[in-house]
Amino acid sequence: MPDGLGLPAAAALLHDGSTAVGLLGETGVQPGEHVLVTAAAGGMGVLLVQLALAAGGQVIGAARGERKLAAVRQAGGQAVDYSEPGWTGRVLELTGGQGVDVVFDGAGGELGAASFGIVARGGRFSAHGMSDGGFARLDPAEAGRRGVTVTGIGEYEPAVFRRRAAAALAAAADGSGRSSGRSTRWPPRPPRTPPWSPGPPSPRPCCVLNRSPAPGVQDRSSVSAPMRAQIDERSAAGTDSRLTHMEFNDVIRRRRMIRAFTTQPLPEGLADRLLAAAARAPSAGFSQGFSFLVLEGAEQGAPFWRLIFAQLEQEDDAAIRPMVDAMSQAPLVIVPLASKDVYLDRYAEPDKGWTDRDEARWPVPYWYIDTGFASLLILLAAVDQGLGAVFFGPPEFADFRAEFGVPQEWTPIGAIAIGYPDPTASLGGSARSRNRKPLADLVHRGRW
Repeated sequence: MPDGLGLPAAAALLHDGSTAVGLLGETGVQPGEHVLVTAAAGGMGVLLVQLALAAGGQVIGAARGERKLAAVRQAGGQAVDYSEPGWTGRVLELTGGQGVDVVFDGAGGELGAASFGIVARGGRFSAHGMSDGGFARLDPAEAGRRGVTVTGIGEYEPAVFRRRAAAALAAAADGSGRSSGRSTRWPPRPPRTPPWSPGPPSPRPCCVLNRSPAPGVQDRSSVSAPMRAQIDERSAAGTDSRLTHMEFNDVIRRRRMIRAFTTQPLPEGLADRLLAAAARAPSAGFSQGFSFLVLEGAEQGAPFWRLIFAQLEQEDDAAIRPMVDAMSQAPLVIVPLASKDVYLDRYAEPDKGWTDRDEARWPVPYWYIDTGFASLLILLAAVDQGLGAVFFGPPEFADFRAEFGVPQEWTPIGAIAIGYPDPTASLGGSARSRNRKPLADLVHRGRW
């Protein structure tokens, strides 16, 4: 048991703490997402409110009566009384009518079913309690139509339980005794510094992921207590302590277009790790007809953003100026470029035989498709490193080439801004006003 943690608290956290850590990992709460916790004033509910806040979520806690609502507010969440008629309407108001991205349902029953009704398309619903008389009865067909992922507590292997319990205990010990007369925030909010030490890039491509939930680290001083517990467990087992950040499924689920960044610099070598991931992209004939213009820091990025803002003025598109202002704070911009000539030259070689270099032989422009593959790997690698990223349209071609000396044969397909998400910004974008289509609308099996 960690020093500074009393036996009663440790005993309580063995169950609720380990379960809360597991639920948060399963749902993958992202910065800026709206999170609803029902039965939020109970032991598990308070932990989930604080965990979701620490992950950057905008948390709404639903409970019954002023005393419990006060506990939710003290934990840091917005409080809604679900004993009042129309309480789900109040939740929708708090989300701007968009619905919640994640529900942690500790109430179950009719309250849980009502919570499911306000999950946005493509959201997640996690059931762990039944204080309202049983687990919520949900319609699987409705979940499928709306693309809602439904999960529960499930059963974990002993090793997984021990790891999560260790993380919960370590976090509680790290945050204990820091307040007087108020409940202590648990777990402590993560440091603003990234959870790895600056240093040379990893010899492995950053897109190679393993099954560990912990990030790669060298210097443990900047790592939160829960993460140290996981690292120590791996070290004790004799395995490499330089762990990748998250599981591959989590990387896919957590990828979002982030449009507001802080100016916090990125660790040295991180851009190279993202580019190493991009270099793993597939390409027709292994042509590798993509290149990347890398702009690190405010000085290198300034000419690029001047071109973007000038283009906005020419197009009289002042409405999106605030969003671009927020994007321009990103400390890293990568511009992916494609070359048609590289592909035509490659397929004119003897093993391909298209010596006429006729572009009509190509059913679609693979040079753009393959560069798009590389761009997606950058976006995924950024998530894996705990960063935010956004892909957007490039500046006007002629001005861009002149500013940065780009040869005529290379065409930018877009630009990627990368940095630490600004937790104070309200996220915009079409995904906030449009729902993710369910698979049934996208997939045609056997024939159209």
